[in-house]
Amino acid sequence: MLEAPRRLILKLAAECRTAEAARLDRTGILLFEQLLMGVSNAIADRYFLQNSGPEGSRLTGIA
Repeated sequence: MLEAPRRLILKLAAECRTAEAARLDRTGILLFEQLLMGVSNAIADRYFLQNSGPEGSRLTGIA
């Protein structure tokens, strides 16, 4: 099974390949924007925010 960032990139690539520029409206552009934000979030979760879960968010030993 592919990791989330790779899965979302493949979905975005498929949407880009099949979209027609002349037919893009606000809804289509919003779809691309949401897909890009999903990719960004998946990459951040996978590579940069590994310790931001419930266990990593607890402050210990800090007064």
